[in-house]
Amino acid sequence: MNRGELISCYPRPKALLGIRPYSLRFTAEVIIWRLTILPKKAKSKRERPGQSKARSANTAVAPSSSSKDYDARVLLELLDGLHVGVANVLPSGKVLYANSRFLESLGIPQRRDPFGIQLNDYVAPSCWEAMYSALGRAVQMPVEGEFQVAAVGENPRTIRLSLGPVCTGQGPTVRIVATEVTEIVETNRALQETEASLRSLSARILQLQDQERRRIARDLHDTTGQELAVIVMSLKHLSNSLDQPGFDARKAILDVSELARQVNDEIRTLSYLLHPPLLDEFGLGSALKWYVEGFNKRSGIDVALEVSERLPRFASDKEMALFRVVQESLTNVMRHSGSRKAWIRVTQNRGIVQVGVEDEGSGIDAAILARLTCGAKALGVGIPGLRERLRQLGGRLEISSSSGGTRLVAVLPAESGTISDGVAHPPRESRPPRRRAGARNLR
Repeated sequence: MNRGELISCYPRPKALLGIRPYSLRFTAEVIIWRLTILPKKAKSKRERPGQSKARSANTAVAPSSSSKDYDARVLLELLDGLHVGVANVLPSGKVLYANSRFLESLGIPQRRDPFGIQLNDYVAPSCWEAMYSALGRAVQMPVEGEFQVAAVGENPRTIRLSLGPVCTGQGPTVRIVATEVTEIVETNRALQETEASLRSLSARILQLQDQERRRIARDLHDTTGQELAVIVMSLKHLSNSLDQPGFDARKAILDVSELARQVNDEIRTLSYLLHPPLLDEFGLGSALKWYVEGFNKRSGIDVALEVSERLPRFASDKEMALFRVVQESLTNVMRHSGSRKAWIRVTQNRGIVQVGVEDEGSGIDAAILARLTCGAKALGVGIPGLRERLRQLGGRLEISSSSGGTRLVAVLPAESGTISDGVAHPPRESRPPRRRAGARNLR
């Protein structure tokens, strides 16, 4: 027998997060009260002396017992059709009435008559004390709580309980309204995990931003700054040596000019890496060709680039996202894979643009690959950042790896929209609304 576990019970506040009580819950409580608690009507009062026992034709006739039975059956069917569980119980835990949804929530077989069932038969013994305490308090004031049912081979289900007193004049009675909130609880848990992941990612981005600033400052100071200092000293030496006999001023000027050209190239390369101007002027294909040529020279890795003919222009944020995918992928090839070759392919088909980067290196460890696939937080900001950027643009990032190499594929819709089943779909707002046959425009 499956037994539930009472998580917590607490007095219900006047307003729970500013939400009004469910009207359906109120209706269910009233119906239960009428069905199981409402006392029988007292017999009609004796007639006054002198009053005729004969009734006129305009006097209302009391309903027959058959009509009462019919009303009771209708109310019972209405209760069984509710999506919330409703029940009336005694403080001892004895059930007076329960609809089918309530029985299902507690895992009670619905073929059994609920009258007389003891709740402790379906509640874990460790929670009996909390259950009786909640029932005792519910006789005097509303009580809120949660109830968890764990069936064999199934995930635990969370049931939210609302207990309160029912005033009948026949002794203390508690009404219970049970609502399953498993999906809400799981959604809240997923949102909390997502928020924690985003906070960690934001902190990591700020940390890497500071590191990148320090790296740029160090490069400018150690390389560009030193070369500029040499240029200043060379020009000062040239100025002081112009009047000296035998001084080759032409050669000195050419040396200073070469140093200035090197500084110019280094600054241009740095600015291009931070934001390639070719991406804005000529598009993704031209920017990738320029970057691959420079990467081949700097790293010595043979990178083959294949771009489909007549590749159109895309939105600037999408072109930047795909460029960063190639940039991050080639950086990982140089740092981690050990491969001396890499292949990049850019294609567009059926409204989808796809960028794939592949190498023939040692591959990614299975444990690390699993953490990359599930979006682990402790793997830096490179791959998780790319995946989040593509997701915000309606795309996705796929990674596969083996001992023969690694393949990374970025997929984005060419237009605004999302991707499912390999087909790009426009956003719902852009789809024309469907009009029913025979419908008229109402003003």
